Amino acid sequence: MTTDILPIPQDGGTLCHAHVMHFDSAKHDEHEKMGLFDGWGTTLGHQTPRVQRL
Repeated sequence: MTTDILPIPQDGGTLCHAHVMHFDSAKHDEHEKMGLFDGWGTTLGHQTPRVQRL
């Protein structure tokens, strides 16, 4: 799995765009069943304060 995370300044804040690329559809499905789709949003939300300090 490869992830590209792009912080984008927006309206006095930061929009974080994550593009996750799985090696195959089986891994994608496995991660989706584990609930990681929502998990990425949560993870990025936790990283936002760190990104803003850069």
